[in-house]
Amino acid sequence: MLGVRGQAFALACVVVAVPAGAQSAPVVDLHGGSVALQVAAPSKAPDGFSSGAAIDLNLPDVSMNAQATASVGMGDSDIWRKQEAKISASLSGPAGTGVTASGSDSSALSYRDAASMGAPGRVGHLIASQSQSTQISASAPIPGGATVEVGADGSSTQTTDASAPQARDHLTVGTQAQEAFARLRWHPAPWLGLQAGAAARTTDVNLHRQLSRTSTYTSVDPRIEADVTPWLGGTWTTSVEHAVSPYDTAAYTAYASVAQPTDAVALQPDHAWRLQSSLHQELGPVQATVSYTADRDGTATEFTTAGGQQVPASTTLISRDQIDLAVAMPLDAAGLPETTISSEASWRDSRVVDPITADVRRASGQTPHHYAVRVVKNLPATHLSLGLVGEINGGTDVYQSNEVSAAPGAGTLGAFVSFKPPSYEVDLNVNGVGGAPTTDYFYNGTRSDLPASRTALQPAPGPMISLSLRKAF
Repeated sequence: MLGVRGQAFALACVVVAVPAGAQSAPVVDLHGGSVALQVAAPSKAPDGFSSGAAIDLNLPDVSMNAQATASVGMGDSDIWRKQEAKISASLSGPAGTGVTASGSDSSALSYRDAASMGAPGRVGHLIASQSQSTQISASAPIPGGATVEVGADGSSTQTTDASAPQARDHLTVGTQAQEAFARLRWHPAPWLGLQAGAAARTTDVNLHRQLSRTSTYTSVDPRIEADVTPWLGGTWTTSVEHAVSPYDTAAYTAYASVAQPTDAVALQPDHAWRLQSSLHQELGPVQATVSYTADRDGTATEFTTAGGQQVPASTTLISRDQIDLAVAMPLDAAGLPETTISSEASWRDSRVVDPITADVRRASGQTPHHYAVRVVKNLPATHLSLGLVGEINGGTDVYQSNEVSAAPGAGTLGAFVSFKPPSYEVDLNVNGVGGAPTTDYFYNGTRSDLPASRTALQPAPGPMISLSLRKAF
């Protein structure tokens, strides 16, 4: 796959051979339990292709699941390869008690466009990343019909920019997080569920090159949640919490590449007080979901300058709001059998303090609105499925220390054809037809030095075409 900016065109063809019956996992009876193995052939995933395998073990009091996946693909500014392995187990004890444990290990290798990392003067970035996580928890019922759960989890990530020819010049950003939590769940009525809890969290970020530095963020994060079934087919969920996001390791890799040890740049994970409420409704074959998310009094990661170089830093997040709506339904009643339509819409707004100009503006890279419609027509007699996809996105501004990239609102079209006879499957996808060019505004010094010294027009990304073939033997 070639091209991450400008006219991008990609053609991928995958031929897969899997054992007969791989789509339906074979099950081995263990006289009271079972074990099943499933193998997934490479298939279309967002921006690429993925494959994997999983094994499930189920015994009367013990269950275990292990799975592994691998994927390759291309985004707007990178080409990547990823692998991941996960394992989880649960043990049921007496009187409704239980213990669960899980762990995961993943790695990724990507080649990223230099501008996406905040260092446009470089040719590109070869990024290697690895992460691990573990969790263990125990639960037990208590008088009154409630359940209490306690546990702990930990995670670590390491992201290395291996673009430099010498290993000693490679840039590494590492994060570590530890958390202890307690939760109480209670169902006082069949239509009402309540949950309350808190987590004590410590998060560290380490920047390594020839010199190193470490920053630590500690917080106690409460959370309360209510689930209500007010009527048939409807579920309403509302929660309030102090939400903490992981460190932006890609941004801090750029920081490690240019910052000096004396630079005083605030290093914090993005965090805010969050209210989230959603309603899911099913009316026969029609499904609809609407949700609202509001963040207040937090921080956001934006680019600023330190020592004359561009670096990421935490700035004040005043507010961030998002409304999402999704509807899916068949069109049989409209005289279109074997046809379904699904649509989604999002409206977003935010207010952050610009770390360079001190102005209040929308967060960098936030799209104010997004609309998408997908129509699928199945032709069972010919084993064909045909589909059209349309998207409209609002204008987006991306802020760097001495540059603003303004992408106007634009629409794109896509289509796909799937041919699925009993013994094999062929999928052809075309995405991203249309779009609009992006204008880059450059400033002498920083964005506070108005007006812009020059502009550049980047052509709209071209369409992406993918072709896959799957066959079972």
